[in-house]
Amino acid sequence: MPRYEKALADYQESVRRIVIEHCFSADQALGAVLLRERRRFGRPRFSIALVYGSEGVDTGVAELFRRIQFEEEQSAVQLSRRAHQIYVRSLFGLISTLLSALVVADTREVQSNRVVVAVESVGRELDKLATFVQSSARRTALGLYLAGLPIGALLGGVLVLLAGESLTIDNYIPNNLLPICLASGAIGAVISVMARVSRGEALDVDSDKGNVVTLLAGSFRAIIGAVLGAVLCVLIRGGILPLDVPDPEETSCLFFAGLAFLAGFTERWAQDTIVSSAPKVS
Repeated sequence: MPRYEKALADYQESVRRIVIEHCFSADQALGAVLLRERRRFGRPRFSIALVYGSEGVDTGVAELFRRIQFEEEQSAVQLSRRAHQIYVRSLFGLISTLLSALVVADTREVQSNRVVVAVESVGRELDKLATFVQSSARRTALGLYLAGLPIGALLGGVLVLLAGESLTIDNYIPNNLLPICLASGAIGAVISVMARVSRGEALDVDSDKGNVVTLLAGSFRAIIGAVLGAVLCVLIRGGILPLDVPDPEETSCLFFAGLAFLAGFTERWAQDTIVSSAPKVS
């Protein structure tokens, strides 16, 4: 027992994790260790260390172990800590079930049949867990994307303030028209996302990009809307995009503000409009 405790302590120190559970096959050729991060604050992340060699191990079992290891590592990027903890514990339960089935049998044929049945059963359960990972990853990515919207709105507000204080811009586009278009475009982008979420429409958020990239993508939405609104204003005022602008100054301001809002609200429409206004190269 002292040798076991020392070996366990040395292993935990080497991997900088705490061993929660472990299980091994009857012949000790296969094994799995459930590990937990050393953290004082916040929810710790769990992981699984698999032990298996290339010799004396059934090909189907080795392939299944490689699949489990790959999916566990991939889920660490896609899932929140709580969802990942549930997923890893479920994986460890499947591994324990598989290893408990790999006991020494009376004949090689019986042992081979038992391995095949166990591998197929665990494979089916892994497919079910994959569905859980996909749905949880989408929810996590959507939450991060929406959390980035206020950040983008704040950065859009900074752009509005800078444009409003710029004397150079005011010389070419008077009456604070460009800051109004920046603000209207950003508001349109935020309202677009809010409307789609409230209607239950699925947002195209990639859950494989990681938390930071997903958060930045959400913040970029408002900035893109603001810039598109400003670009449409510049193109119309510069005569590149031929549109009839109302003559009265007050009506003109409302016209550009509404156009910028539409540009942020319908990003694809704004992009198509800008592309169509580009000079054709013969």
